[in-house]
Amino acid sequence: MKKLSKEEIKSIQLEMLSYIDNICKKNNIKYSLIGGSLIGAIRHKGMIPWDDDIDIGLVYDEYIKLINVLRKSDDYILLDHDRNKKYYFPFAKMVDKSTQLIEKDFSKIDEYGVYIDIFCYRKVPSGKKAKKYYNKQQYYNFMLGGIKEVNKDKNVIRYLSKLLRYYYVHMMGVEHYFNQIKKLYKKYETIESKYLLADWHVYPFENEIKTVDMFDDYIQVPFENLKVSIIKKYDIYLKSTFHNYMELPPEEKRVTHDLTVYLRER
Repeated sequence: MKKLSKEEIKSIQLEMLSYIDNICKKNNIKYSLIGGSLIGAIRHKGMIPWDDDIDIGLVYDEYIKLINVLRKSDDYILLDHDRNKKYYFPFAKMVDKSTQLIEKDFSKIDEYGVYIDIFCYRKVPSGKKAKKYYNKQQYYNFMLGGIKEVNKDKNVIRYLSKLLRYYYVHMMGVEHYFNQIKKLYKKYETIESKYLLADWHVYPFENEIKTVDMFDDYIQVPFENLKVSIIKKYDIYLKSTFHNYMELPPEEKRVTHDLTVYLRER
């Protein structure tokens, strides 16, 4: 199989983003670049030079519309736990069928390839209940990570901790944690609230919590060779997450996933 260069991977990702953008325009679905991809759009007019993935986010109703369309797609694979029980993230990925991405955590997922992450922003209660929601969500997501096999680690305590989680999760049953997350989502699905949380977190609660009005209006901006959708209140979103997002991080923090991708044999 042919190994793809970083530029070839990037080209495929941009084709995928263009595909999603066209679907959203055609079906009147509102989406936005989020996270590092949103920083890239504002600061670099494209992908952050050392970044190698693309993230988009949608509020719940828009997310469901996009997922329903992508499930019927013959062009790409929608990867989530409903489709593949070995996939342990609570969010979905749209995967390119012509590529094979080699990543140890997903070695048992044959269809894994170059992807775009698709995150859902859901309403959460206000005040202390919001933090409690966040903590529960973090716990379930952490436990779901126990699905993957444990690799050797020089840090004995960390290795034993991962091994314990692995056996505990498989004893409880993987579906137990997915069901718990679904119950948590459903509990607040129809509440009136001005607060949102995505289904995956990297930062503390104060950085992750968003307000509904951030996702009210959208604008089109340049992104590499495309024009894509972002939330109009991107500055509020990015400052609440990253603070001074226009400042470049020090070189030692410019981390890449260093993807290993092959073109599948037809």
